[in-house]
Amino acid sequence: MNKKTILVCPLDWGLGHATRCVPIITELLNQNFNVLIGASDRSAELLHTEFPKLIILPFVGYEISYPERGSMILKMSKQIPHLLSRIASERREVIKFVQDHHIDGIISDNRFGLGIAGVLSVYITHQIRIAAPPRFRFIEPVLRYLHRIIFNRFDEVWIPDYLGDNNLSGSLSHNQKLPAHAHFIGPLSRFDRAVSSYEFPDTDLLVIISGPEPQRTKFEWMILRQLDGRSEKVLIVRGAPESQRKVKVSENITVVDHLPALELNQAICNAKIIVARSGYSTIMDLSKLGKKAIFIPTPGQTEQEYLAALLMDKNVCYSEFQDGFDLERSLSMVSNYTGFQPIEQGGNALKERIQKLFGS
Repeated sequence: MNKKTILVCPLDWGLGHATRCVPIITELLNQNFNVLIGASDRSAELLHTEFPKLIILPFVGYEISYPERGSMILKMSKQIPHLLSRIASERREVIKFVQDHHIDGIISDNRFGLGIAGVLSVYITHQIRIAAPPRFRFIEPVLRYLHRIIFNRFDEVWIPDYLGDNNLSGSLSHNQKLPAHAHFIGPLSRFDRAVSSYEFPDTDLLVIISGPEPQRTKFEWMILRQLDGRSEKVLIVRGAPESQRKVKVSENITVVDHLPALELNQAICNAKIIVARSGYSTIMDLSKLGKKAIFIPTPGQTEQEYLAALLMDKNVCYSEFQDGFDLERSLSMVSNYTGFQPIEQGGNALKERIQKLFGS
């Protein structure tokens, strides 16, 4: 009996979409599927590092630019024609992939154009509701309507979160009218709480740099400036999987471009406090590992601002905006928050969804 072939395609807006595809790909391989990956640039580099034997089909991303300051909504609205053009292009490209590689199923992490007739397909999102900034809240019904058009082009919608009150995404995916074909599959993390065989030194602070440019670089330089003269033992991971450079900036500060999953897993476990963006994939990872964190949302990303505020309201993690961020103040405040307490819940939801949709 021939093995079925599944194509997995993450969105290219930061590395979080690629990292949360890792446990999906792992489960597909465990269930004896052939797996192809559609990705480009840093997402492709990261997934090649994790799965060096898998074929990665070059699949150009949406190439959306982010504002240095000001409204994300206004910046995005100007790029709608480009985005629609790119969605139409990716539909043509994925149809060719299906024909050339005899693909039986597609798993799309927030890539809008991959639901095509005749091929089983999944759309992964933690945002059933797309949060708009307060002054643009009136457009949320329009965004919800457009998002549902996308949902309906896929056979299933998978929400990477828990069902119920002990959830991570709040009103982004709860207390909403869900699509009839939506399923909660539990948070997705490539990490494990068990101590690995990799010996990684303990640190006071682990800083994980991530997100789109130009804010990624601004975040990195802001952190380096505020660490100058401090005594904490710090490891900074720059989120640049195309490079393996490691630099000792000072006696107590080390900067690495990238860490493979096993090493980053251990680095997080061995750090007292994590400083990071409040991206949903990072939140899922830190929840899995039960860590304390200081979150700095990417400026203009309403979703990250909402998640950071949600976790502060729950007394889980402290956060500050990038503009006006003060490391000294944040370190003094973080002890007032509980940190993530891992939720013990069955981890078979993803396995069962893959079996039910693709296994027949």
